[in-house]
Amino acid sequence: MASCCKMQRSTLLKWVCAMVLTALLFAGDSAYMMVAVEDDVKPSLQCIVGNLNDLLISCGANATANAGCEAASQIPGDTVNSLDKAVNDVEWFSAVPAAVAFVLLLLVSLMILCGKNKQCCYVSAKWFVGLSNVVLVLCVVYYIIIVMMGLANDIDQIKSNWHNTIDTCTTSAQSLATQLEDAEDAVKLYPTAENNATLAAAQEQSAEFTEMCSCLDNLLPTLSVLKGPGIFGLLISILGLVVLNGACCTMNCFRAFDPEPTSRQEARKSKSGKAENSGEFQYETAMGGQMSSSGA
Repeated sequence: MASCCKMQRSTLLKWVCAMVLTALLFAGDSAYMMVAVEDDVKPSLQCIVGNLNDLLISCGANATANAGCEAASQIPGDTVNSLDKAVNDVEWFSAVPAAVAFVLLLLVSLMILCGKNKQCCYVSAKWFVGLSNVVLVLCVVYYIIIVMMGLANDIDQIKSNWHNTIDTCTTSAQSLATQLEDAEDAVKLYPTAENNATLAAAQEQSAEFTEMCSCLDNLLPTLSVLKGPGIFGLLISILGLVVLNGACCTMNCFRAFDPEPTSRQEARKSKSGKAENSGEFQYETAMGGQMSSSGA
């Protein structure tokens, strides 16, 4: 550890190279996360939110066919609001932590390199090291949550809680089926415009309900795609903390950076020792000359 934190520019340059590599890995994970979310998770969320909103809109549209509205209303409002807010830009939100870490690590690297010529850059770098530490710790927490989401389908407790949240798909299925059967029977007996409108509303609600419940049932298995970018991001975040604080240690953290102090101190001692020896030699020569003169 002492050699890793040795205050030499060559050691600091090694940490900077490792930091740039870590930043590039964050950029890769950001893209990895965005693709996984956009290709798999976002379509499932759009399916759920779109059909759920359509069922809620159907409330009051037809006085007879309201089973779909009642079924959708059983899903907790907080769940609906969270899904509705997240669905549009979910892939961008998922990539933000890694993107921020990428930018900060690059900034710290550039400031350290700038410090070779300007001492003030080291001061700025240390402030950004502190900020980057906070961001990387938050990244660790974020990626732990992402990994847990990816593993949700393998954890019985989470699966049980999720099925309790969407139990309307089980409890309301019969009422929608009954509503559709009654509407079909009414049209067969009395094919009026009103009965046809009720049948159309019942058929639409039944289709939307079935599609929504299918997407809700498949959401946890779909989230399993997050395991890859989540684990990758977690490892990079830990690596980033190591690299960042290694560079901070080499810069002497919250003290002024003084490269290779040991060599300088030894050089000063050597120079001082030579000066002292030279002084003693001159003193002895002078004293010897005086003694020779007195003897004569």
